[in-house]
Amino acid sequence: MIFAVLFFLNLSDPNLADNCSLVNNLENIDETDILQLPGSLKDPGDDFVHLLLLFQISSNSDKEKVLRRLKRHLERFLFSIFVESTGTPINFIFVTDEKSKTIVNTIFKESIGKVLHNKLFYKERKLVNENWKFPRFQIQYVSFVFFQQKYRKMLDLYSDILCPQEDFEIPDLNIDEAVIGNITVDKNGYRYQMQSSFVCSSRYKLDTFYIQFLIMNEFPMFIKKIIRLDIDMRLRCDIGLLHDQFNLMNRKEVFGLAKDWFYINKFRSWNYLEKVKSSSFGQTGPYQALNGGLLLLDIDKLRAQPEIIAPEYFRKMIQEFHYIPMTDQGGYHLIRYKHPEKVYMIPCQYNHMSFFAGIMEPQKIEYHTCLSKPYIQHYAGENLYEDTLLSKYNALLKLSFWCWNPAWHHCY
Repeated sequence: MIFAVLFFLNLSDPNLADNCSLVNNLENIDETDILQLPGSLKDPGDDFVHLLLLFQISSNSDKEKVLRRLKRHLERFLFSIFVESTGTPINFIFVTDEKSKTIVNTIFKESIGKVLHNKLFYKERKLVNENWKFPRFQIQYVSFVFFQQKYRKMLDLYSDILCPQEDFEIPDLNIDEAVIGNITVDKNGYRYQMQSSFVCSSRYKLDTFYIQFLIMNEFPMFIKKIIRLDIDMRLRCDIGLLHDQFNLMNRKEVFGLAKDWFYINKFRSWNYLEKVKSSSFGQTGPYQALNGGLLLLDIDKLRAQPEIIAPEYFRKMIQEFHYIPMTDQGGYHLIRYKHPEKVYMIPCQYNHMSFFAGIMEPQKIEYHTCLSKPYIQHYAGENLYEDTLLSKYNALLKLSFWCWNPAWHHCY
């Protein structure tokens, strides 16, 4: 039955016949039963875009709730990447474990089936873009445990430095406000420090956030550039459009990130940075916070200067800037403050965080202003409201907060 359907599609749609060996792709998914060592990754060809995705169900989490959310994210992500394709070949690299790999395999095949079903039966409803082509792809699984066993001490060090649990004192400053969040001020000399420890959420201490700092040591040399994505995203364009941003990076730029839309000026140590370094820290502009959910990484350039992501270098920069980081994202903030020439700013439409646009204070509207059409939507913060009455009502009526633009004909 599968071969009959594929034969019909190939006859009726040249976009499937010209650029896709779908049967081979589906067979490859079923054959990937073994988690590979990173050095064993196969080179699919120079024209492939390499995507790094870390997917693991943590043993410390509420498994049923977390699994439901992660499956929803992955289903939406994979469906969007296939339905928005214009033919860019993709090399999916999942760093995962045995149990999580089974989930990924199942969702992968279901997503492909859903895309082909829509293409075949709902073409008149414009559920796919006009230039749609099913992409050639390769899916490879890398052992999560390999990194945990080989780099246990290193991963713990990254976690301790970039997700601190201890008190963090901030130097003397002259400021106008007597109280800033949990910071108390001595009104005589405006001497202040954190009264309670900065508590980095336990979820940010997971190895999932720090393995990205180790891949350059293990991934084969044919991987020169890679895109790391959180799975809570939905593409509105072909992945090749994002990869083209590499061509706009100059010789010195190693990392590509977009701005963060969440206003965090009073939740970190921006006040020190504003006084000593620049009044622009924490505000819109060159020192606005970055969002780590989408990363362009030029591994070739990073291999030549690995020290800039070493744990002890992060510790040194924290002491220099008196900045309190929070997970990997804080690490990229530090790199940008110390080495702004190494960070390329991706246009905001590639990390469109619509959720935060709806909850910001009116006076902070410039912080999340993004006038361009969204190319990649980021569902960061979605879980905060997933159990609310409004969310359940929307789910019942099959409404979507994220499909606010009536020009989109394929809100899924």
